[in-house]
Amino acid sequence: MQIHIGRNGQQLGIFTAEQVRSGLVSGKFQPADIAWHEGLGDWRTLESLAVLRPAPAPAPDAPPDSAPAFTLPAAAAKTSAPSSKPRASSRWKLALAVLIVPVVLYFAIPAARVIAPMLSETKAERDCAAGALAILDACKRHAAQHEGRLPLTLDELVKSGLLADAALLHCPLIVDDSRPSYLYFGPGMTLAAPPHKVVLISEGINDKGQRTVIHLDGAVSREVIATLPPLR
Repeated sequence: MQIHIGRNGQQLGIFTAEQVRSGLVSGKFQPADIAWHEGLGDWRTLESLAVLRPAPAPAPDAPPDSAPAFTLPAAAAKTSAPSSKPRASSRWKLALAVLIVPVVLYFAIPAARVIAPMLSETKAERDCAAGALAILDACKRHAAQHEGRLPLTLDELVKSGLLADAALLHCPLIVDDSRPSYLYFGPGMTLAAPPHKVVLISEGINDKGQRTVIHLDGAVSREVIATLPPLR
C-alpha cells in the first residue's frame, strides 16, 4: 500500500505501511502528520489510520481442566483425531468472513465508495492529485477558522501560512510552473455544501486527455472535460 504523507502543507513523500510504522518509532514521522492512501476519502492523521494498527493477537486457547493422566487406546485415538478438524475449519471461516465483509460493504454501500487514483497512474498524475488534496486540506482548515467558508482565493492559503509551499499550487502535469495551475471553484462554498461539489480542476491533462478533479469530500476523479465550467 502506498501512503502519501504531508506536514505543514508540504509533502514528505510516498511510503509503504512498514516504512511509516518504522518512521513513527524512529521519530521521522509524527502521529499528527496528515496522510492519504487509496480508498481513503480525505487526508487524516497518521495516528487515525487503521492500516497502521497492528493486527490483534489471537486469543489463547482456554487451558484444559485438570484431570488424571489417561492414555487412550490406539483405536480410540484414531477415532477421536478428526474432532480437531471442525475447530480449525471454524477459525478459517471466521478469518475469511473478517476479510470478505468489508469488501461486500464497500460495494453494497455506494456512499462509502471513494473514487481514488488508479494504480496505473504516472508519478505526475499521483503528484497532481496529492498536491490538489493538500490544497483542499488547507481550504478546509481555513473554513474551520472562518465560519465554515472556503477562502476566496488560493493565495489566501499561502499568505495565512495554511499552505506552506506555494509550489503546491502548481500541477505537475503543466510544464509552466510560473503560475497556479488548478482552477478553483471554492469562493462562496461552505463545508455544508453537498460532498460531490467540485473544488479544484487541474489545468493539466494526462495522456488520455483527462483532468484531475477534486471534490469537497476529498474524492479524486479523472475526467475528460471538453468545456471547463466558469469560475465562481
